[in-house]
Amino acid sequence: MTLSRTAKIIVGAATALVALWPLLMFAFMFLPFFFLALSGGQEPDPSFILLFFLIFPLMIFASFLQIGMMIFYIAHIVKNKAASEVLLILLGAGLYFLPFVAMPAYYLIYILPTDPPDWAMAPQAK
Repeated sequence: MTLSRTAKIIVGAATALVALWPLLMFAFMFLPFFFLALSGGQEPDPSFILLFFLIFPLMIFASFLQIGMMIFYIAHIVKNKAASEVLLILLGAGLYFLPFVAMPAYYLIYILPTDPPDWAMAPQAK
């Protein structure tokens, strides 16, 4: 499956968001403690609750984006006949267990370059 340059950029941006989202949520999880420390142990400003309600729709969007990207990558793995079967199996299983690692790896190996590296290709496809 060959993608245009625009499609590669869109897939790359969506992949980056899926990969960075767990880190952003981890930081957001500790944000109340930061506000508590800034307030000197007093009750933090209630604007944090407003911030949560603004972030919550982004959390839902990111969840649907991750599911959509998993569908895209699984379809790309199935259609990629020239790639190494072992690597496809590993990255396919990685999509389920560690999608924020496997998606960028697959993107950098098979989608971004015009010609994937020789070590990532099946022996008969060289």
